[in-house]
Amino acid sequence: SSSPLRDAGNNAGVSTLDQRGLPRVRDNNADSTATVDIGAVEGPVDANVFFVNSTLDTTDAEAGNGSVADATGRATLRAAIQEANASAGTDPITIVFNIFGSGVHTITPTTTLPTITRVNVTIDGSSQTNSACPVLGDTPATLNVKLDGNTAVFDGLASSANTTTVKGLNIEGFTNGISLS
Repeated sequence: SSSPLRDAGNNAGVSTLDQRGLPRVRDNNADSTATVDIGAVEGPVDANVFFVNSTLDTTDAEAGNGSVADATGRATLRAAIQEANASAGTDPITIVFNIFGSGVHTITPTTTLPTITRVNVTIDGSSQTNSACPVLGDTPATLNVKLDGNTAVFDGLASSANTTTVKGLNIEGFTNGISLS
């Protein structure tokens, strides 16, 4: 975090992803300002932050290896939940979204998503580009990640862990949007 290359670039015209497919504009020097690093890739990735970069509904190729990726390398919400559940320990895990393109990104699960069983998991839809999830005030939320059950006869998200946080998602078309047990 002491490198002079951290948060030293210019955000204008920069691609949203680095060479690894991870978010390019991040706050890597902890000054509360997201600015691109100088170099081919962004600074170190927090092992407890799982990025979703696809609206597909595919499974994690190897749950428990610390990497959210289906058989072709895409990071899906299903794969992120599987990886979170397979992660040891109780340190907080945050699932964030970095799906390419503008506007609302719709994820339509074909079957029930895995129940979140690991403690301290946050699913943060407000992390998607141009999303906003204000806590208080007159500013309306802008939710750019939609979990759509398309009139499914199963729950959208389910958690059996008592420390699960879900924010910034538009959840609709399920028997129950979120089920807690």
